[in-house]
Amino acid sequence: MFHEMRTNKALENQENHKEIKAKHQINYSHKKEMESKNYSKGKNENKIKSLMKLNIIENSIKTYLIILSLIIYISIFSLINTSKDVDLRELSKDNFILLTIQGNGTQSIINENFSPLPSSIQINDNEVITENISAKIELTSETNTIKLIWTSQLTSCINMFKNLKNITTIILTYFDFSSVKNMDSFCEGCTHLKSVDLSNSDASNVNRMMYMFSNCTSLISVNSSNFITNNIRNLDFMFYDCGNITSIDLSSFHTPDLISLYNSFDGCKSLTYINLDNIQTSKVTNMIGTFRDCNSLSSLDLSQFETILVEHMDQILLIVFH
Repeated sequence: MFHEMRTNKALENQENHKEIKAKHQINYSHKKEMESKNYSKGKNENKIKSLMKLNIIENSIKTYLIILSLIIYISIFSLINTSKDVDLRELSKDNFILLTIQGNGTQSIINENFSPLPSSIQINDNEVITENISAKIELTSETNTIKLIWTSQLTSCINMFKNLKNITTIILTYFDFSSVKNMDSFCEGCTHLKSVDLSNSDASNVNRMMYMFSNCTSLISVNSSNFITNNIRNLDFMFYDCGNITSIDLSSFHTPDLISLYNSFDGCKSLTYINLDNIQTSKVTNMIGTFRDCNSLSSLDLSQFETILVEHMDQILLIVFH
C-alpha cells in the first residue's frame, strides 16, 4: 500500500515536471519570439532613423546648393550692375584702349612716333595681331573697332593719337595711367573724333595735359567721371578750338598743384555748360584767354576760383557773353 502511494506520487511528480517543463518551453519560445520581433522592430526603427538622417542630409545639401547658387548669382548681378560704366578690364591685368576708326585700307591706329607700341591688337573682335605690330594696319570694313592691348604700364602718352583724323571714338575706361606723367597732345588734331571716355581711369601722377584735345573740331563728348587727377600742373590749350563741344564737366578733377589755365577753353564756340567746381586755382599764375571765344556760354560761375597768385588774366572772358 505504501509502495503504491509512492509510485503514484512519483508519477504525479513526473507529470508535474513535464507540465512545468512544457510551460518553460512555451515561455522560452514566446520569449525568443518576442526577442526576435523586438530585434526586427529595432532593426526597422534603426533603418528608418538612418533613412531619415540621409533624407535630412540630402535636403541640407540641396538647400546649401540653392543658397550658394543664389549668392553666386547675386554677386555676378552686382558686378554687372555696379556702375553704368563697368568694364571687364577691372578683372584684367592688361590695359587696353578701344578705338572706332572710319575707312578701310591702310589706317593709322596710333601715332607712328609713339612708344611702346601695343603688345597685341584685336580687329573687329576677330583677328588678333601679336607679331610685327606697327602703327598702321590694313582694314577691310568701313567702320572698325580696334582694341589696343598693353601688357606693361605706359610711362608717357605724349602725341599718342595726335593727328589721326579717322578716329571717331576713344574708350579707355579703367585705364592705368598711374606711371604716366605727361599726356600732352594726347589726341590733338583728331578732327573726326566725336567721343572720348576717360571714366574711372587712374591718371594720379600725370602733371601735364597741354593740348590734350586741342583742334578736335568734331568733339562733342568727353566723359571724365571718376577720372583720378591729383598732380595736374598745366591744362594750357586743353580744349582749344573744340568748336562743337556743348558741355564740359571736369568736376572730378583734383588740382591742388595747378599753375596754368592758359587758353584752356579758348574757341569752344558751342559750349553752353561747364563744370569746374573742384578745380583748385590757389597756385595758378596764368589765366590768359581761359574762356576766350566761348560765345554760347550764358553763365559762368567762378566763385570758387582763387586768384591771389594770378599774374596774367588778359582776355579771360573776351566776348564770352556775346
